[in-house]
Amino acid sequence: MIWQLAGVLGVMPGPLTLRELVWMAEARRREAWQHTSSMIATLANIHRDPKKKPRPYAASDFQPLPPDRAQAVPKADIQILKTVFVDRKPH
Repeated sequence: MIWQLAGVLGVMPGPLTLRELVWMAEARRREAWQHTSSMIATLANIHRDPKKKPRPYAASDFQPLPPDRAQAVPKADIQILKTVFVDRKPH
């Protein structure tokens, strides 16, 4: 399975774990579907009859994958960033 994922991704699997390869393959699959969905929406809108379908198609109308909620950025207090990046003192 490791070599199959590495083949799909076009990378050498040496330093990567199986989990990392799965994450990378999933991201590649999502990116490919985003591209494909955009192209399908464009074609559908070119051939759409505005009288029958007044709203234009969106890429999300053709996206077969569920939204990726794991990539949501957590909210944090800005003071944490200030502490980490501004108030750092050299050793």
